Amino acid sequence: MRFSKFHYFILGVGILAILTSSYGIISTLVAGTYSFGEYDYGILIGVLLILYYFKGDNTNSRKSPPGEENSQRK
Repeated sequence: MRFSKFHYFILGVGILAILTSSYGIISTLVAGTYSFGEYDYGILIGVLLILYYFKGDNTNSRKSPPGEENSQRK
């Protein structure tokens, strides 16, 4: 299965968004001043980007014939 550079870029940005956002949440939890804010949106964007990455992975694998696709699932 081949991935385009765009898919790797999306996955990287998603992981980076989650890492930076979780660092922000951890630091605010340590300080005891956590409130719903920009960090939550960073994790949400990161999760959506990673889901989009795997959605693109599924569309690439559909190019195989139906018989082969069924045998791979078993």
